[in-house]
Amino acid sequence: MPIMNYTTSIKVSKTLSEIQSLLIKCGAKQILLEYGSNSEDITAISFQIFLYKELHFRLPSNHAGILQSMKMDKKVPRNKCTKEHAQKVSWRIIKDWLEAQLALIQAELATNIEIFLPYMLIENGQTFYEAFKERKLDTLLLEDKNV
Repeated sequence: MPIMNYTTSIKVSKTLSEIQSLLIKCGAKQILLEYGSNSEDITAISFQIFLYKELHFRLPSNHAGILQSMKMDKKVPRNKCTKEHAQKVSWRIIKDWLEAQLALIQAELATNIEIFLPYMLIENGQTFYEAFKERKLDTLLLEDKNV
């Protein structure tokens, strides 16, 4: 099955605007777009939410991973397998994910912190997930597999 949203024609700028609106609904007070090596490549969106105190979060977009996935899938037309299109697809997937997370929050099935914890910035600009992955935080994992 081809990657989600591979047929999108929606511009990155429109999707980012929709993402910003969703983040505001989640309580974001500041929103920042992060650019890669050139001024056209937006690699992440960072934001701040007050949850007991001001917490900072970063949602990265892995355009290269999207492009690789599309190239490997024979059902995706070759004319769609470009960096520019991968950026459109990547941000569209993030927008859809964020909408689903907002639905969980609105239904009181989850809180902002439960949803965004992996993306919380903790130290040296790392997200909680990046630090967890790097350090293999065994102290957070249960030793007894039967629990």
